[in-house]
Amino acid sequence: MITFEPLRESHFPLMLQWLQNPHVKKWWDSEISYTLDSVKEKYIDYTKGYKKAEGLQKPIQAYIICLEGHAVGYIQSYYAYDFPRGYDLIELPESLAAIDMFIGSEAYLSNGIGSKAIEAFLNHYVFPHYRYA
Repeated sequence: MITFEPLRESHFPLMLQWLQNPHVKKWWDSEISYTLDSVKEKYIDYTKGYKKAEGLQKPIQAYIICLEGHAVGYIQSYYAYDFPRGYDLIELPESLAAIDMFIGSEAYLSNGIGSKAIEAFLNHYVFPHYRYA
């Protein structure tokens, strides 16, 4: 069973380990060499439910993905228009969520955990708060 734990500071050593794995680094902050201090600096606000952008606190929901009680990855959601992107969100709903996720350990890759986590996360944490039609 897949469940989600709100991100806590006690997760930071695990996040550091995951962020250094090549399969994560390829897609997630590839230009950053994380340390425990820099993980804390980036994610401490996420544990409080926000991320600073343009001098404002913008809501963000950050979770550890768990499979049968074991931490296997990270997932976050936020209002898509709150954070600048390299492209426009043209003709998309005003109430638009964005999600980002990764499976942290190679041992949990290629067995459907990611797609199951996305489905569960969307149904329980995203769809109740954002229009999707």
